[in-house]
Amino acid sequence: LIDSSNDTDFKDMFSSCARASQYCSKAGLKVASPIDLNTGFDLYQESDRTGAWASIKKHRPEVIWLAPPCSPWSRLQDISNPVAVWENQREDKTLVRLCVGAAHWEVKHGRTVIIENPAASNI
Repeated sequence: LIDSSNDTDFKDMFSSCARASQYCSKAGLKVASPIDLNTGFDLYQESDRTGAWASIKKHRPEVIWLAPPCSPWSRLQDISNPVAVWENQREDKTLVRLCVGAAHWEVKHGRTVIIENPAASNI
């Protein structure tokens, strides 16, 4: 994984174990460090979202993989306490907005976006 060069092939956000980054790197692609709590980004914090944007703009990935948390948007939430579900979704909307912004930025620059979330997600 690289931290310093521009124009990378792949970058992921909300990567957890960064498996996609690992496989892309093994395949010979230039992979930028993932944006995730495991790499020092708490994306609930404004300063870390600012850092995430700086990282995306610096590395200009050809493909960005966005995998926001799916639990608050799961169909299983339909049978949960609606107030608790609403609160969880409200908190995670910040992360969804970050993903939407990153996706728009990538597309605007002619790059590719992959969003990983279950097909039945309410996101």
